[in-house]
Amino acid sequence: MSKIAFASSMNSVPWGGSEVLWYEAAELLARQGNLLALCTPYWPQLPAPLTKAKTDWGVAHCFHPPIHYHRRLQRIVRRFIRTSDENPLRHWLRQVRPAILCISNGNAFQGLHWMEAAIDEYVPFVTIAQSHAEFLAPSDTEANRLIKSFSAARANYFVSHANHELVETQLGIRLKNARLIGNHSRYLPTASPMHWPKHSDGILKMACVARLHTASKGQDLLFQALSCSRWLNREWQLSLFGSGEQEQCLRRLAQQLRISHRVHFMGHSNNPTEIWKTHHALVLPSRYEGTPLVLMEAMLAGRPVFTTAVAGARDLIVHGNNGFLAEAPTIEHIQRCLEEAWKHRSNLELLGRSAHATAAKLAKEIPAERLARELLEFVQQR
Repeated sequence: MSKIAFASSMNSVPWGGSEVLWYEAAELLARQGNLLALCTPYWPQLPAPLTKAKTDWGVAHCFHPPIHYHRRLQRIVRRFIRTSDENPLRHWLRQVRPAILCISNGNAFQGLHWMEAAIDEYVPFVTIAQSHAEFLAPSDTEANRLIKSFSAARANYFVSHANHELVETQLGIRLKNARLIGNHSRYLPTASPMHWPKHSDGILKMACVARLHTASKGQDLLFQALSCSRWLNREWQLSLFGSGEQEQCLRRLAQQLRISHRVHFMGHSNNPTEIWKTHHALVLPSRYEGTPLVLMEAMLAGRPVFTTAVAGARDLIVHGNNGFLAEAPTIEHIQRCLEEAWKHRSNLELLGRSAHATAAKLAKEIPAERLARELLEFVQQR
């Protein structure tokens, strides 16, 4: 029995796709009888998966308020720490004393403070980078800290080749302890593609399944690409499944571009299977990514993907075979991608079958099982 800690630094939403890999690995380790400690950013309401972890697995969980931007809460927490200048991350690690710490990050550099705390407390650790972007390039000072921290990790996991290469380019080094890992859920159905949607009346029904956050997901680019004269004269429908802080901005943009009657805001969906019963393709115009979980979900359902050639999409989508790739996240490139898809709309079902075959092959390895196994191996190597 080992004591293993998981820390998430992802603070943009209470819960998201970037939490699936570490959470499912933690669940497996808990079921095997290992002791677990979880630390996540503070949110007023505890996300349902964390509630389950506390009640069903009996794990210890705490919030990490200093990651969150609520200064008043930080001041309150500091009152319960003896010395005001004590690093709260080191304080937590000293209390928990895990055999290994798994640091899950939204972007590759987000967990720097966690890495440094683990080094200072002599706690072995691994990192997971769920996403990254060009604009996150560090200064020389920060790069030196990152290089030292990444080098000290037992392993640095990346969910896409592109993000691994981008981090090495930004730091100007080769990470000898980097490992590629998938991030899809172990609960995905893989047996066969879903039946192709019927009764669509010749309308191409596309689903954009993503948080309503244009800086990363690029819905504004998609709206502009679909507002050109060619697309205004075609039969299509776009459904946005997701919630976020920019819904009203996107609604106004759809009205301004005169496509609001074609664009439907469906809110967050807890059942992706239902989406693919009525939609022909996933469209994801991301500006930057990791490997979105929805890619595997749509492909396993037998739906082709129209997306930008960023990060993990380049590992999964073969242009013209199981979907279509826009070479860059620009209006012009997305228009070209959609034009290709429209020309081949009579073959979309065939492309969907190819998408399922690609995803089903990749889904044979369960990322959470591998991560859990390798964490235990690192513990045994101490």
